[in-house]
Amino acid sequence: MDIDNIRSIIDESYWKFAKTMPHIPHFYTLRVKAAHDEDFIQLVECIRSYGYDESWGRMVLRYLDLDGWKYWTMGARVESTSLVNRARLDRPERSIVQNPRPFRPTIEWHEVFCPITKSFVPKQSELRLDGSE
Repeated sequence: MDIDNIRSIIDESYWKFAKTMPHIPHFYTLRVKAAHDEDFIQLVECIRSYGYDESWGRMVLRYLDLDGWKYWTMGARVESTSLVNRARLDRPERSIVQNPRPFRPTIEWHEVFCPITKSFVPKQSELRLDGSE
């Protein structure tokens, strides 16, 4: 992992305040607004590979602390992840180390991102190349 590259991706991202949740102040960046989908994927994979697990309500999410911010996604597979969240830390940062436990999606989503159209499209349950159903 190149932490300086992750910092550049973060700096180049547009972060919008989540005004529908003022009681949980945080910001988010949308995949569809990313200059390059590969950069968005790299940020998501960094959170999932080097982050730590922490409970949020009944869910366990993976977080990454970096430069005074805490970053996380909502637990869908990478191809279905639509945003990255961040909130200011109110405690010291945790060290960035490889998480020994592989990331396991905690929610299934019915759409996947298409980088060509920069939109989400319905997920196919199985692709058959022979035309059979």
